[in-house]
Amino acid sequence: MRIPRHALTRSGLALLLGAATGCSGSAPPRAQWLVFVGTDAPVPALGQQLLVELLDPNGSVQLPSSSRFLDASHPTAWPLSFGIVPDPAETTTRVRVRLYRLDQTGSDGLPAGASLLDATATLPSPSGVTRVGLSLRMACFGVASDPAAKRTCDPATGALALEPTLQPGVETLPTVGSWPDASPVPCRAAAPDGMACLAGGAFLLGTQQFFPEGPATEPVPQHLVVLDRFALDTAEVTVGQVRSLVQAGGVPPPTTRDAAATGTVRVEECTYLGSGDGSNDAAPANCIPWSSAALVCEAMGKRLPTEAEWEYAARNLGEQTPYPWGNDSNVCGHAVVARGVGVFVDPTECEPTAGPVAPGPVAGGSALDTTALGIRNLGGNVSEWTADFFAPYSASCWSGGDPLVDPSCQTPSNAHAVRGGSWQSDVNDASSTARQDPANDNASEAIGFRCALSM
Repeated sequence: MRIPRHALTRSGLALLLGAATGCSGSAPPRAQWLVFVGTDAPVPALGQQLLVELLDPNGSVQLPSSSRFLDASHPTAWPLSFGIVPDPAETTTRVRVRLYRLDQTGSDGLPAGASLLDATATLPSPSGVTRVGLSLRMACFGVASDPAAKRTCDPATGALALEPTLQPGVETLPTVGSWPDASPVPCRAAAPDGMACLAGGAFLLGTQQFFPEGPATEPVPQHLVVLDRFALDTAEVTVGQVRSLVQAGGVPPPTTRDAAATGTVRVEECTYLGSGDGSNDAAPANCIPWSSAALVCEAMGKRLPTEAEWEYAARNLGEQTPYPWGNDSNVCGHAVVARGVGVFVDPTECEPTAGPVAPGPVAGGSALDTTALGIRNLGGNVSEWTADFFAPYSASCWSGGDPLVDPSCQTPSNAHAVRGGSWQSDVNDASSTARQDPANDNASEAIGFRCALSM
């Protein structure tokens, strides 16, 4: 007999990770259920871990040991399966399964928030090895079960209904990634020079794991988002690009370094030196208000990216990495951030040990602050304007659909949303999901931009 590697017992009740079978020619196997779980969700984009729990008649987990976490991150491993040996003292056995991303866990290790697939079911009376199937369908994404009331999501309606009793025999389970909106939308043509085309697809906007900097900017609640394909500049818009448009009379000039000091812009760190001075053309353009940034993109036949597009690029599409360069939390080693000019003025965590560096953004930024598609400096150098007005993710402009399709918050507010870290910001702003709420749309020495293009 093959012995499962893990077994949880309670008065004869066991949750077995793996199929339990009898040997050929031996006595019949003991009564048990073999549960197969299938999903149409894209994996690992919307699910990396499956939590399996055995419930008592009241809907509570029978014991802390009556649960198991299964690695669900490999599409080829689906459908997942596990065995359950019944307790003779129990008249019914119930099971709950939840599929979620690892960045959606709370401090207790359990799923936090509503961005998951959740199903409960009652198991039938077992006879030998009784095989049953349980589906987790995207029609129920974000609909939490109510185990105490024995209600779980019905994929036919997307609403809670009476918990089903599974029938013997494995139903036709969905195939991983078969949810229609999970299919990538490939680019129809090559992106223009200096841009990368991002295939459309589904992802989770926001995260449960963030550094708290105020309730308005917290990247929760998360939203399921579907985006069409689009192209994005691989580099921040430079002084040279803006200067050529200023010379042509198409856009107003940014604030220059020799301009009169104001209360909102530290002009000594502005990168634009005037329409006739090209010595700083390779530097990213900063000290430019939102309206002028939008005009620059428009003059180049492009537009500012939406917040959702910006985050999709920074999270490496369906990979949904915490930083534009991946998973490495060594922000100082990858991005131009936290290189302020004074101990009490700006963060200085990333200043070299040899001493302070010149304040301001760096021409070319950091070669290590690069996504898999070659999009550079989303994590640092200058923060970036987006097309969206800023609003908390709980605001009405972030509602109205599940999933949200190509969302953009256009409900007027004090200012447009800013994304990404800058030479002047702290390291937390380099996160792919971090949001900034500027006080206004005015120019700032810490803010630049890049452009997008619908494909």
